[in-house]
Amino acid sequence: MTNVIGGNFSPVMSPDGSFMVFSSFRKGSMHVYRSDANALTPLASRAADDELFHADLASAVTEQFVVEPDTAEGPESYSFQASTDLFFPVLFYSSLDGLFAQLYWQGSEMLGNHQMQTIVGFASEDELLDYGFIYGYLKYKPQLYFGASGENYYEDIDKTERRRDHLQYVALGYPLSRYMGLNLQTGTIYRSRRYRLIDNLETTERENFVSTSLYYDITTGQYLDVQRGYRLRATYEQSDENIFNSDLQYRTHIFEGAGFVPLGPTVAAVRGFGGVSFGDDPGHFRLGGVDRVRGYPRDSDEYKASRSILVNAEWQVPLLRINYYVWFLFPDLFFKQINGVLFTDAGFPWDEGSALRDVAADDLMHSVGVGIRIFTFVLQTFRLDLNFDWAKRTTDGRDIFYFSIGPRFFVSVAYENRNRHVR
Repeated sequence: MTNVIGGNFSPVMSPDGSFMVFSSFRKGSMHVYRSDANALTPLASRAADDELFHADLASAVTEQFVVEPDTAEGPESYSFQASTDLFFPVLFYSSLDGLFAQLYWQGSEMLGNHQMQTIVGFASEDELLDYGFIYGYLKYKPQLYFGASGENYYEDIDKTERRRDHLQYVALGYPLSRYMGLNLQTGTIYRSRRYRLIDNLETTERENFVSTSLYYDITTGQYLDVQRGYRLRATYEQSDENIFNSDLQYRTHIFEGAGFVPLGPTVAAVRGFGGVSFGDDPGHFRLGGVDRVRGYPRDSDEYKASRSILVNAEWQVPLLRINYYVWFLFPDLFFKQINGVLFTDAGFPWDEGSALRDVAADDLMHSVGVGIRIFTFVLQTFRLDLNFDWAKRTTDGRDIFYFSIGPRFFVSVAYENRNRHVR
């Protein structure tokens, strides 16, 4: 099994010893194979080498030790043992913007059956408080998740409109095959708006929803980036008064996909997204921002609508392999590689069906730009992508520079914060 190109793992013999089952890694994918025991006979040269090795080892042994077991009671059953995987605090203070603090914590159980992540952010000048929490129970084939997140801040510069949003949800992921799976989710969002100039008027609403999505993913590549294949996802989401007396009524359909083609050491990637929402309170899809059509503002109502399409295209080029370890920071960072990116983004939001039939080139959102991707690892284990992007609109010439963290291009746009009922 060792005289092959690639890697073989986890060999298991059949109970009668007639055949072996093992996994083999080759050209970016891993499969399970079966081989008759007769076909696994060691090569003659390898057998001779083994005899020489054991002979040398025997001659080197000068003293024999007897190892006694720690206990005569036999092996003990496993008990729950949890630990901290990553603790990442960020603290910054300036006389102009005040205190900014953020804390990320990640923990798990030794067998990986229980995993938990928590993030909290605070900015004193803007009186902003964000939090997020997710727990996963992964012992069985259906993977169960519980999560909560929230935002609390002022929506205007004058601090007259205070916004609070709190989301709680339960999700279940079930793999149908190696490449296909089903996700089910239900949750609730509580929203509150307080208007200081209108006698502290407060409005509230509750959105209860259920959603299901089916995905298909055959992407492969190195651990830094996807290099070939494609992924598809279809999602349906609904909210109405029959779902725990929800205050909103809508039905939303989302379709998205991404494809990757290797061009030598470089990769051409494209992502498409389409979404429609119907009902008395349809959702609105956001098309601006670093993860959508770059160069357009994230929160502008002009680029939000109940129906939208989006296309991103990138050419990803490896520039420099760094392999530099910054040991003097805590937590330490390992800088692995720098990639360059050329991209173009396009999108179109609309609310009425006739708008799509009458669309002209000037109505499209479109931008071009360049970017840098710096691949780093925290504690040489946890991946952390640092992204720098410059985007320029082709419609009016305006440009925006972005700094972001995380694999932006590959984020599923269907699963974003549902606050303000905007995706």
